[in-house]
Amino acid sequence: MIFQKYEKGDYVAIDYAKEIRTLINTGKYVLGTNKVFKEASNGRLKAIVCATNADVLVLKKLEHISKMSDVILIKPPFTSSELGAVCGRAHVVSVIGVYDFGDSKLVSPKN
Repeated sequence: MIFQKYEKGDYVAIDYAKEIRTLINTGKYVLGTNKVFKEASNGRLKAIVCATNADVLVLKKLEHISKMSDVILIKPPFTSSELGAVCGRAHVVSVIGVYDFGDSKLVSPKN
């Protein structure tokens, strides 16, 4: 699936599924809400990827953490079961914490 992301006045096409797979294959990440909360609060994460159907309280806490610690919050148009499938997991994945993007282009290089 290709979706649009607004970046400096231009629309840029991003294939979220491909970029998340690239992140999983080449980057460093952590799965799970509690682990992501802990790592983000300690300032170790560069970004957080969150499913569209994540719990409202979890989403609010992630938004707060992302504002307080300058962590990028990415919301691709995937449910937790779709995000789990994109990650190659047989279970649901609501939250991914990103230490290193690897070869993925989920965010622009200057971020």
